[in-house]
Amino acid sequence: MVKPVSGAWVLLSLASGMTQKEILYDFPHLTEQDIPACLSPAADREQRTMTIVVRSYFCKI
Repeated sequence: MVKPVSGAWVLLSLASGMTQKEILYDFPHLTEQDIPACLSPAADREQRTMTIVVRSYFCKI
């Protein structure tokens, strides 16, 4: 039975320090092309995301 793997899982695995080789070992149904294929949609989504920085000011009453 093949374990499903989400693109988010692949990205989190890479971010946590797993190598592509380790990911492919754990999920042999993935190909070398599958891992970079997860990066493209994430990069596109990141470019469309607006980050808003809000500063909080606290006052003693």
